[in-house]
Amino acid sequence: LVRSDKIRIKDEGLVKITTAVVLTCLCVNVSGLAYQAGQSASKPKRQAARFDVVSIKPCPDGARGSGQESPGRLRLDCITVEKLVSQAFGTPGILPHEAEAMVKGGPSWIRSRRFTIEAVTTEPVTTRYMRALLLQDVLTERFQLRVSEQTQMLSVYELTQAPGGAKLQATKDGSCFQLSEGKAGPQASGGKAPPPICGGFRRTWLWGGVDVYGVTMGLFCRRLSDALDRDVIDKTGFQGIYDFHLDTTLEELDPRGFSPSPPPDAAGYPSGSLFTAVRKVGLRLTRSTKSSKVIVIDRVEMPTEN
Repeated sequence: LVRSDKIRIKDEGLVKITTAVVLTCLCVNVSGLAYQAGQSASKPKRQAARFDVVSIKPCPDGARGSGQESPGRLRLDCITVEKLVSQAFGTPGILPHEAEAMVKGGPSWIRSRRFTIEAVTTEPVTTRYMRALLLQDVLTERFQLRVSEQTQMLSVYELTQAPGGAKLQATKDGSCFQLSEGKAGPQASGGKAPPPICGGFRRTWLWGGVDVYGVTMGLFCRRLSDALDRDVIDKTGFQGIYDFHLDTTLEELDPRGFSPSPPPDAAGYPSGSLFTAVRKVGLRLTRSTKSSKVIVIDRVEMPTEN
């Protein structure tokens, strides 16, 4: 708080305070104050850009969609408000279960009603910026979103080296196919299957199990997070990319994805626990907790169509 005994305003609009008493207020708890979407100090630094055109339309019940992004343009097909909030306030690298647990409160329709959003800006902005601050603006202005931020403790697994060390092989140059934008995918040749994709998982028909190619530990943890009941945090300390074999199934690694059934003659087709498969390559999963951000919805309204 500032109290001034004398304040003189010059023609240029400058203010000179000749005598001021500064009172400092200590121990003020502001952590529970509500803020508008996009105003948290934890968000990326705001730039001047804004969406010039925003279209919001409802989707039919039960519809599902995806997203498309290009420079200055964002389209989100049939997405719930809960997912919009998660994308707008989420951080890069957020894991699946943490993202699902991040949004609290609000009416039930934010988890059931779906909307298609198309937005365009003429300003040069990054995809991350469109997904964060500009999307927060859309939620604030069109959905009248108001939120507050809290923290919670989430149960996680930590991936570490088992006693005796990990049994991982560094990926050799050319052992897998590195995908890139504008590059055609791997092709079969001479009656042989196409080469494996770096960062991919491939079913091993002959001996059973899953072969892993050119995978970082971060990507492996994300795949495990999709498969298990909680997120997996990389604590191995490994920075490279690796090949290894898991004595498990694609169904266990991706229970929500589509995987064809194994052929009836696949003798020894494994069906063991992921925990056991991970231990066989010299790694282990242990229970732990981590602090996580929670976005509490204090106010939200159905948008008007346009």
